[in-house]
Amino acid sequence: MKTLLSLLKYIIGMIAALILHIGAAYVLPYPYAYVNALFAILILFLLLSENGAVVWMAFCALFIVELYATSAPFGAHLFAGTISMLLGYWLYQYMLTNRSWYSGIALTVMVLAMYRLLYSAVILARQMFGSAAALPWPQLAASFAWELALTSFVVGIASLIFFKSGFTRPARRRGVFSL
Repeated sequence: MKTLLSLLKYIIGMIAALILHIGAAYVLPYPYAYVNALFAILILFLLLSENGAVVWMAFCALFIVELYATSAPFGAHLFAGTISMLLGYWLYQYMLTNRSWYSGIALTVMVLAMYRLLYSAVILARQMFGSAAALPWPQLAASFAWELALTSFVVGIASLIFFKSGFTRPARRRGVFSL
């Protein structure tokens, strides 16, 4: 019963994160609409809980995003996002050992850079081997830079607030995909 309630809590949290992500993209003005609220929430969850379930949460949330995304081939967001969150989890567990707000910013920069590099590789492969139209790479690079800067800022401020407010993290788990 405890596992079922924990799973239900994660599902409700993912739905709320998706609603916030989609709502922020449509409601916020020009530069602030580039905040990737979904990755910000996932990275904050990783920073605060140090739980490998964040990889599965990213997979499920990005699968739902894939169902509604029309601008990219199916699987581009799912592949890039899940792999980047998995690598980000491993980086956070084994390389970024300092549990502070600036390690959260560094983790956000690395995860979003991996996400956008993998996403661009999938789009580029589709252009090379398919009949996709050429993308405006300078505008894409500018939007990626805005996304990286603003999402890192949001995660930095939020993690600073959490860590300075006396938030205590649960005991550190070593399982990669433990709930």
